[in-house]
Amino acid sequence: MEKRLQEIETRKVELRTALADTTQEVNLEEIETELRELQVEVEEIEQRQALLADVAEIKEGKQITNTIEKEERKMTVDKMEVRAQELKENRMVTVDQTALAVHAGDEINGGFNTVSTLVDAVKIKALAGGESYRAPYRATDAVGGMTAEGAKYHEGQPTFAYAEINKAKVTDYAEVTEEVEKLPNANYVAEVEGEVLKGLKRKLNKQILLGDGTAGNLAGIFSDKATALTGDADITVDAITTDTLDDIVFSYGIEDVEGDATLILSKATLREFAKLRTDLGTKVHEIKVAGNTGTIDGVPFIINNFADAHESFFMAYGNLANYEVAVFSDVDLQRSADFKFDQGIVAYRGSIFAGGNVVAQDGFVRVKKN
Repeated sequence: MEKRLQEIETRKVELRTALADTTQEVNLEEIETELRELQVEVEEIEQRQALLADVAEIKEGKQITNTIEKEERKMTVDKMEVRAQELKENRMVTVDQTALAVHAGDEINGGFNTVSTLVDAVKIKALAGGESYRAPYRATDAVGGMTAEGAKYHEGQPTFAYAEINKAKVTDYAEVTEEVEKLPNANYVAEVEGEVLKGLKRKLNKQILLGDGTAGNLAGIFSDKATALTGDADITVDAITTDTLDDIVFSYGIEDVEGDATLILSKATLREFAKLRTDLGTKVHEIKVAGNTGTIDGVPFIINNFADAHESFFMAYGNLANYEVAVFSDVDLQRSADFKFDQGIVAYRGSIFAGGNVVAQDGFVRVKKN
């Protein structure tokens, strides 16, 4: 078994080396699948080794009760992990007394990040106590004209319009038992509070793209209620090709090739850009990733997986300051033990009043797939 573990480790190093080699064409799905299978095999071998070690202890005359107690402790820790997962996914957790007595780890390991940084990158305007807001923007430009001597001057003044931003209430709610609040080690309460706040940000991230602009919703970039977007700059693609990025970049702006714009896309679409190859088999784009953001050939991007949830559009490109979120209240996070007092249930709720809309004429290019 030790020999096989060494073989597996060697193979994993080979696979990771292949992934890091940008000059070599590789099948990402096959490599990911093989790495997962190798990890499963490692875990099975380690479990087998642990069982053999237990058998050896019993044969050496050690008390079998030690093995039973060890397994009971493992089962109890497993229960704690299950409840931690339930706490995050199902919003409601009940903890029994046996779990409370276990000496568990004092940290709750987080999963993958599920909160886009888009909501932190757009323009935020604090309007505490407000109900609505009209953000002005220039709709057309002044254009001069030729005028004969003594004739009336040509009238070519700019025109202005307003983006309507109305108040919407974003909320999140969670319940835990009083036993959870008294856990001696892992701070589940802080985890719940953090998840409630993240829940608000997840919803705002979705609304910035998909909000339909009706009462109680933001006007998202993909919405027809984002009236600053005329649609003249929108483009349609059949698939992600070697020309797609250039088509998007050069569709944005008028006289200038804008250098302060960001591409909003899903991780799946980013992968489509990464899979493009030249006739020689080399990658078309140089993609640099730093968590939720990065660049494609120097063009900034930000990942928001809600982009794939629209029926038509799936990418947007523009200066993120062209989308404005008006915050009409501070984030309000409250705890209450009154609602289900006789059941020992503690409730946590978070809320924020906010609105949003595109506040610049054709401030984004939207990309639609046929």
